[in-house]
Amino acid sequence: MKFATVLAASVAAQERVFSTDKFDHDKFTWWTPTSGFNQMKKMRSTTDKFLNAYFPNAAGVRERFAEKWTKLQDDMESAAEDCTFAGKGANGRNRRDANEERFMNSFVENNFEGGNAKDDFWNFQEGHARWIVMEVKEGCPVKAERLLRRVDRFRFVMNWRYCKEYEGLPESLSEDTKDQDPVGFCWWAYYWNGQPKKHPRNWKSISEGKYSINGEQ
Repeated sequence: MKFATVLAASVAAQERVFSTDKFDHDKFTWWTPTSGFNQMKKMRSTTDKFLNAYFPNAAGVRERFAEKWTKLQDDMESAAEDCTFAGKGANGRNRRDANEERFMNSFVENNFEGGNAKDDFWNFQEGHARWIVMEVKEGCPVKAERLLRRVDRFRFVMNWRYCKEYEGLPESLSEDTKDQDPVGFCWWAYYWNGQPKKHPRNWKSISEGKYSINGEQ
């Protein structure tokens, strides 16, 4: 089976593909004109904590991921600065509750050690995707889609790598046996029809298709 087909089927089983799914701006009622700055600050301060917690024995992997996510964060801010936001989504929103959802809070707290990979990976990755949607997409939709595809690619690669190195993972997992997945996302991120996948860089949809930098709009 071609990897493009593998990815398409795998994507169908995942919680979300950021570059194709839609975020509801109105859901994030707590997002204010200053949220972009505050949330980016949290993401930048979170990156090393997250990577150190989940890739403690792989310095090279940590460095590569840190470089990729930091470059993405730089490009996210540059895109937001370059865009003109007529009727920007964050403007005019009322913060209903100062204690409402703050996706990076668990990371920025002192002594973060990790422990719930499924939630932590999701929060870290979705945090970047949501920032792009709230700060870039309305003013620069093409730039936003390209950034979201990068988040998708990084997500596939990072989840795959974590599962590959995870000690105690069953030899085989599928959607039918996902309840036996000790991580919570390895059944789709690392396996296909119960067999380990090759590195995501070999998936055609990531290198050439809609998740690529020059993919479908």
